[in-house]
Amino acid sequence: MATSVRALQIGHLDLLIALEDAIGCAGWSAKQFLDELQHPDAQILGAFGDDVLVGYVSVRRFVDEAWILQLGVHPNQRRHGVARSLLQAAFDAARNWNITSLWLEVRVSND
Repeated sequence: MATSVRALQIGHLDLLIALEDAIGCAGWSAKQFLDELQHPDAQILGAFGDDVLVGYVSVRRFVDEAWILQLGVHPNQRRHGVARSLLQAAFDAARNWNITSLWLEVRVSND
């Protein structure tokens, strides 16, 4: 399945919540997603396969650096390059913001 990545909007909130439920980890609440979607220094990028949201990454700008706050991929789409596409899109967003460094913190329990 070909994957395309694009910026998500408030209208995608229900899709994000459904994806987060499918991922099954202690992720963000609807309010946290909404806050990021509305934040002027944040962007949530979604990976779509056949017009279905299969992954997302949330990136937030802090002065001259950016942080990847969340990254999630539907369990059925893991190991198919979705996360790689999302990370590339996050790198591109950071480059467009003229960021000098991009950070990702990974939980010890991350699979």
